[in-house]
Amino acid sequence: MRRSILSLCFHLALVIALAANVPDIANGRVIEAKSDPKPADPKPKPDPTPKPQLETKPSPQPNPQPNPQPDPKLSPQSNPKPTPQPEPKQDPQPNP
Repeated sequence: MRRSILSLCFHLALVIALAANVPDIANGRVIEAKSDPKPADPKPKPDPTPKPQLETKPSPQPNPQPNPQPDPKLSPQSNPKPTPQPEPKQDPQPNP
């Protein structure tokens, strides 16, 4: 068991050492330095066109109307009584 772990560590170290010596793998990701970095602007330039500001005007509210009063001329009506309706007559059915 110890021999396999030591062998694995040895081979990993060997692979890392060989990969560091290969120029394509070691330098595979080259970050190019910028030759002339631009200085940050101390004063930001204002926008050429100003943004239009929306005016907030309250919408006109309609005048509340008072509750309509019933006309005093109308007399109170009594509840009409329902008229009784005659029950439908059943025709006698003949016995077979």
